[in-house]
Amino acid sequence: MDDKNVAEATAKTEEKSVQKAQKDEASSLNAKDTKAIEEMMEFGMFYGRSKSRTNPKMKPFIMANRSGFEVIDLEKTIFGIDRVVKAIKDIYEKGGEIVLVGTSPASKRKIREVGEATNTPYVNERWLGGTLTNFETISKRIKHLRKLKEQKASGGWEKYTKKEELSFKKELLKLEKLLGGIEHLNKIPQMVLIADIYQNEIPSREARQMGVDVAAIINTDSDPDKTDYIIPANDRSIQSVEYILDIIKEAIVEAKTKAPKQEAVEDIKKNG
Repeated sequence: MDDKNVAEATAKTEEKSVQKAQKDEASSLNAKDTKAIEEMMEFGMFYGRSKSRTNPKMKPFIMANRSGFEVIDLEKTIFGIDRVVKAIKDIYEKGGEIVLVGTSPASKRKIREVGEATNTPYVNERWLGGTLTNFETISKRIKHLRKLKEQKASGGWEKYTKKEELSFKKELLKLEKLLGGIEHLNKIPQMVLIADIYQNEIPSREARQMGVDVAAIINTDSDPDKTDYIIPANDRSIQSVEYILDIIKEAIVEAKTKAPKQEAVEDIKKNG
């Protein structure tokens, strides 16, 4: 057997030992969590980054090291997801809002899908600096976006020259790309949920500056201290990210269904 075949055989053996360890851990959990861990294993959610790239602060979330990569403890992943789901429900119960963020290839499509399906503000292109820390200015840009859309829909551009109309169209496309996902964000949110914090440290930093909670899917190369609600998982895998975001989607739908209307929330605040 040549070196390549030996390496492949060793990798397969080690992967099986990882799966066995995760299954042994799952056997001590309830049936629901056991099934969840089995599904997470199928989606490769336990794959961390290489040992050389691992942030030392992520050690509490690592189960083992195999073939040079870290193995994420999926029991900690379940715990992290449960914490985020509870926090989301509490936020909507109090009339709050969250913003979803994901700009990586593994997350941007799903972030948009969840945002649009649940009518939740989202960013799946570039995060615009100052979205939270300079919210007043961003709000003015959002109002301008709405105005352009209204003018286009009502035929308000027809009185302008073709050159001016083309200019409006270009501006509208640019604003929709940058602000379209947060067009209906009317206040500072209570949470920013980030699917790829390694690529999106700016929204995390802005949120913490503004006292807004940060929830994030975190791989082993990220700093957990930048997050209030940690979901340790493989953030490079589409299946891994989509698995988590589907749970978040269900939580948002349930929370918004049960949440009191804004008028009732205001009355509670006044009388409380």
